[in-house]
Amino acid sequence: MLYSGNTDVTGLGDVRAVDPDTGETAILEPTLTGTFANEIYTSDSKYGLYLRVPNANRNVGALFAGNLRGSHQIGTSEGVSDVARAAGGLVSYLDTAAGGYALVVADPDQPDREPHVISEHVGGVYLPTGDRRRLVFTSHRESDGPGLYLAAAR
Repeated sequence: MLYSGNTDVTGLGDVRAVDPDTGETAILEPTLTGTFANEIYTSDSKYGLYLRVPNANRNVGALFAGNLRGSHQIGTSEGVSDVARAAGGLVSYLDTAAGGYALVVADPDQPDREPHVISEHVGGVYLPTGDRRRLVFTSHRESDGPGLYLAAAR
């Protein structure tokens, strides 16, 4: 389970993991730069997910996966704005680093593996399907023209 033990006036805080059965805790982010996105766990519950936000005025940051054994960054972007779990322990997120919204899928179990870009032109909102195996998004700049798109989350 993830939680913040200390927060500042912006709502950013440290990030901690706790095992509710044993009481064991670990501090994953000691600085007051952590925040939680829409979904804070992978679908297989191996990792909690949080953002390290260096500038509270921007509300985007680097995506991290963590548990009692520690944490690691997913991908290299400092512009992640939203996170959703996908099937099989994968995560999907919106990356604003290039100036628009890119829809990206990554595997927290393989932090050295390059995340997979689904689309570089998402309309700013996306949703996973109920089974978490596909992603639905709008785009005005895909090669097939403006519309509603369905892509595999892998």
